[in-house]
Amino acid sequence: MQDPPFRKRHTAGVEYWSFTAAHPGVRAAFSTRRGGTSERPFDTLNLGRHVGDDPRRVDENRRRWQEALGCPVPAVSPRQRHGARVVVLDGGDPGDLDPCDGLVTATPRRPLLLCFADCVPVVISGDTGGTPVVAVVHAGRRGLMAGVIGAAVAAMTGLGAAPGGMAAAVGPAIGRCCYKVDGDTAAGFRRRFGATCVEGRRLDLKAAAAAELAAAGLDAGNVFDIDICTSCDGDFFSYRRDGPVTGRQGAIAWLE
Repeated sequence: MQDPPFRKRHTAGVEYWSFTAAHPGVRAAFSTRRGGTSERPFDTLNLGRHVGDDPRRVDENRRRWQEALGCPVPAVSPRQRHGARVVVLDGGDPGDLDPCDGLVTATPRRPLLLCFADCVPVVISGDTGGTPVVAVVHAGRRGLMAGVIGAAVAAMTGLGAAPGGMAAAVGPAIGRCCYKVDGDTAAGFRRRFGATCVEGRRLDLKAAAAAELAAAGLDAGNVFDIDICTSCDGDFFSYRRDGPVTGRQGAIAWLE
């Protein structure tokens, strides 16, 4: 029997999901809201520094999660803007990352962290002839429309990875069940990603992400969806469910 691509884990009181179908040498995980120090409405493992939580608690939450994962050093974590800018990190000074919604690296021990509260986290791994490469992407409604996933795959291709050999994890995000939008937005998604991504005025952001990965050249058999709706599942923060004052979970990846 094939191992499941996602595994729920509890380490040192911290709860998270690991992605086990990435390329050898690639580590990837998605946090829940369980196991941190933040108080309501950010309880407890809030990783977002921009939401109004005590910065000291956020720093401690990040430290706890990365320690539970065995992450080697503090992660690179830029400010996000729901756009399509993707930054490739080599071994040097990353310079000004803000804002960007995609990070790519082929450098070992260079953890990449982006934060989410309904938008789609996507981790993509590939191989550049024996050397792994990884991307973490923040794909919300606007980022998907702008092509952030395709931009990340193009950046990985620029480092020598073939899209057909890449694997992608689509992490916890709001589902079609809970994401109703206006008619113009629904029509735009239908034109951009096809009818399967829209049902009436409800968007399926994960289906749109899968469509964008396919358009970028990934094999559908190498795209894995964790099948968790952040609005339905109380283990996750949700902007749509909780309102504007809430925490953020994270997607992290690095090369060992």
